[in-house]
Amino acid sequence: MARIAPPLDEGSARRAFGRVARFNGTDRPGHRHWSVRARDSGDRIGIVGLLRTGADVELGGLLLPEWWNRRVSREAYGRVIQHAFETPGIDLVFGERPDDDHARIIDRLFAPLGLARVTGKARAPDACRWELSRWKWAARP
Repeated sequence: MARIAPPLDEGSARRAFGRVARFNGTDRPGHRHWSVRARDSGDRIGIVGLLRTGADVELGGLLLPEWWNRRVSREAYGRVIQHAFETPGIDLVFGERPDDDHARIIDRLFAPLGLARVTGKARAPDACRWELSRWKWAARP
């Protein structure tokens, strides 16, 4: 989380979890969070989510450090992207993060999924943004 946002205090974390649980329990398409589980044990090893704003959804996720560099993120993000574009009204999936040395890791993660780095669209001046449109996703081989 250190590269994403400052840590939440316990009360804020509980409220955020409550909001996520409520969104997951509604029929609102596109705004969801999922647990990522280890294939062999079923242990919870992370979370992925979509945050919807109109026809766009922001893709995000976190994995426990011992699961980094094991292609788990790529598989989880691939499934979430598919869900997004199978949801009516979603036209764009994007991700953002600080533009630092770790952004190259995201390039390597997102490129095989079809997301491309775009310039001038990130919400923060020191951030990178990656995007994948519905038409580009549908045209993939």
